[in-house]
Amino acid sequence: MKKLLSIFLSAITFLSVLVVMPNVFASTQKPYETTFSSNDSIYGNSNGTVYRQGDKLIFKSPNSKTITLDKITYNRNTDLYMRGKTVFYTVSNSNKYTLYSISINGKNKKKIAENIGYLIGGYGYDSITKKGKAINKIDQKGKVTKVTTLPSDVSYVSAFFSKKIYFTYKNNPSKYYVYNLKTGKSSSLKGKEINAGKNYLFYLNNNNLMRIYQNGKKEKLEKDVYRIYGCNDGATVVYSKKDKSGKEVFYRKTSTKKAKKLCTITEIEKKVLSIIKKPFPDYETLNGVECAVITKNNVCFNVSHYEFEDSTDMLISVNINGGKLKLFERNRTHRINILRAVGSNISFLVTNDEDYPIKYSVKTLK
Repeated sequence: MKKLLSIFLSAITFLSVLVVMPNVFASTQKPYETTFSSNDSIYGNSNGTVYRQGDKLIFKSPNSKTITLDKITYNRNTDLYMRGKTVFYTVSNSNKYTLYSISINGKNKKKIAENIGYLIGGYGYDSITKKGKAINKIDQKGKVTKVTTLPSDVSYVSAFFSKKIYFTYKNNPSKYYVYNLKTGKSSSLKGKEINAGKNYLFYLNNNNLMRIYQNGKKEKLEKDVYRIYGCNDGATVVYSKKDKSGKEVFYRKTSTKKAKKLCTITEIEKKVLSIIKKPFPDYETLNGVECAVITKNNVCFNVSHYEFEDSTDMLISVNINGGKLKLFERNRTHRINILRAVGSNISFLVTNDEDYPIKYSVKTLK
């Protein structure tokens, strides 16, 4: 059970860095071509933010008024996105997903379609799903139309960005299968560690940090990059390089501006030691930084330290211009997995490794 849950949580962590802070609609896309990438915890636009908190699906307006849209028990998975003033979301039952829509005022709840598979997001006025090897579109009346059938060697969805769905290959971690919903054509992208926001998509190609614009233009931002940890919906990405001693150094880069150093892995290790207040024995190590999300003023890292059979997971933040590391959230016996951020709100889940439940939480990082 523990091993299976670990695999599940690792998948969530990987996916968590793909979509963050969807606050605005893309001005360069026509309404029927706008892409909305779904996620399992929080989504925002100019009308407000929808998120999971405990067993509730909540909408919060810009003036901080909250409305409970629906109740979703902890053991039911969901994915969601928001188009204008309508929230689209799925609820699982025996591994079968039903697609619903509801207005942000809590009215007009509608069951659109049942047993749809995995909700990838929205493209224009349709919802896009993956069921087995079939990619389908579902209109607002519930009509399901198959868009394409994926090749047998294609695995799960890595990103949904600007009309294109990026899939991993089962046996090739350095290449993506790309399907264009507008043209109906497929292509491939050489690279790894893909991270997509609303306006840009980032990935690594031969240790070069690359950026793709909505119009398809590619641009090299940095060289000798070790890992990408996350991006936001603007032009900001967090990544790391190795110093001369082989230790990671974390950076934030926005648009074409010079990169800002955030902190080092050594500084994170020291911060963890100061919190747990005991040294690492030879057989125990800092599990490492899993991912990061970017808020308005901070970068928040998901850090894990394992002690025997227990884990100490922490969310550690640093100002977007670097500086002192701060503890944002900690749990001694439960795993914490950071998911994504909207504005200054960070969504994360806490789970017991042994027997669940999974608890979705949202907390503000000022």
